[in-house]
Amino acid sequence: MSIPMISSKISDKIKQRNELARLCTNLRKQGKTIGFTSGAFDLLHQGHARYLEQARERCDVLVVGVNSDDSVRRFKGPGRPILPEKDRAVLVAALAAVDYVFIFNERRNQANIELLRPDFYIKAGDYTPDKLTSKEAVEKYGGKIIILPLVEGCSSTAMIQKIASQASQSGAHIASPSSASASASPFPSPSSLSSASPSSPPASSPPPSSAPSPALSSSASSIPSPSLPSSAYHSNFPLVAEPPSCVPSKMRPAIFLDRDGVINQEIEYLHDPKKFRLTPHALEGLKKLQEFGYPLIIITNQAGIGLGYYTKEEFFAVNKRMLTELSGAGIILSRIYYCPHSLAEDCDCRKPKPGMLLRARNELNLDLCHSYIIGDKETDIAAG
Repeated sequence: MSIPMISSKISDKIKQRNELARLCTNLRKQGKTIGFTSGAFDLLHQGHARYLEQARERCDVLVVGVNSDDSVRRFKGPGRPILPEKDRAVLVAALAAVDYVFIFNERRNQANIELLRPDFYIKAGDYTPDKLTSKEAVEKYGGKIIILPLVEGCSSTAMIQKIASQASQSGAHIASPSSASASASPFPSPSSLSSASPSSPPASSPPPSSAPSPALSSSASSIPSPSLPSSAYHSNFPLVAEPPSCVPSKMRPAIFLDRDGVINQEIEYLHDPKKFRLTPHALEGLKKLQEFGYPLIIITNQAGIGLGYYTKEEFFAVNKRMLTELSGAGIILSRIYYCPHSLAEDCDCRKPKPGMLLRARNELNLDLCHSYIIGDKETDIAAG
């Protein structure tokens, strides 16, 4: 069976996945090589266009999967996507480098690969073939994985942050997909913050059972509204619900700690609380630092969320296990700041960029010049 030439008309490029599976089978019979890639493509930018152009150079026919609105919300948060799935699919289909587009609802590409069986599964960013969950499925039928370099300086997340920042400076309000209107400021006012008092002895702290876990603190008033597009920047979760007056009026130094490899043993893309293990002497070291009067703050890159290896809820579950073990030793954390973005998103919060440090400074009135960072990687230390 022969098929007509691929149309340049946008509406002809957008297909259902099952229909594309049949088309790919027929294209392969004609000797065409099929390339497949996917993404949210929320606020399409030149980095997307250049990446897709590079992908098209590796194959005869490029098929692009666009994450549905529901799947984007699952791994980027309730404020995303900015553009609905049909709009994003049309914009991707409008690119000359793209031959076919479809919308899919899964978080991973396993089903897409099994149905389309592309000759080349193409990805970009801080992926490696060995870390891709679909690697086995691709190689099973003889397909190959291609990792393309990042187009630096291009990021939907950075664009959204810039829009939110400019709106905040102008006093405007930002409308979001999940609310009619929202405050333009991506951060809470200082008076709305709650934090643990680092100078208080452990005995005066609320018992562990009264301290909400990060997973349960997301609705606290001190958390930036998840309906704001800028909430993807990074999030903080107060671990002890104390009154706003606990935020000190005088600047003080703090201890910033990476999580994986410092507090707990390094396990790549840790998301199972059962595998959480404290590093040797972690409790003794943290307790000593707390006795010196330093607030203890975690700043951690969690690219596995942005890459789709695990969810925020799984990350919170690991934190809950950590907090249980720390609180049992009388150790209180003031905040957990995390960056959920992959390297490809070029955000301002991923270490070694100082975004998490600057936010902690602003929210907790910290003296960064006299603070310390404890980490196990160069990116941790370079953030300071």
